[in-house]
Amino acid sequence: MNYGEGISETEYKNIFKPFYRIDEVRTLETGGAGLGLAIAVSIVKGHQGQLSATKSHLGGLNVTFKLPLWIS
Repeated sequence: MNYGEGISETEYKNIFKPFYRIDEVRTLETGGAGLGLAIAVSIVKGHQGQLSATKSHLGGLNVTFKLPLWIS
C-alpha cells in the first residue's frame, strides 16, 4: 500500500513512458530507473489488455489494468 500524495493529472500519460520520472531530483540510486510502469504496459498490451491511471478516491494515484477473459 502506498499512501503518497499522488501526482498531477497532467502527468498520467507520461508515467507510462520508459525512463520517465516525475521527481527530477531522484537518481538511479535513490528513485529507480523509471521503467516499472513502462514494463507493466508492455506486459498488459502483450495480453491484449489496457492499463490506465486515474485519481484515487483516497487522494493518490490509482493504476488499473484490464485483461480479456478467454473462454474456450
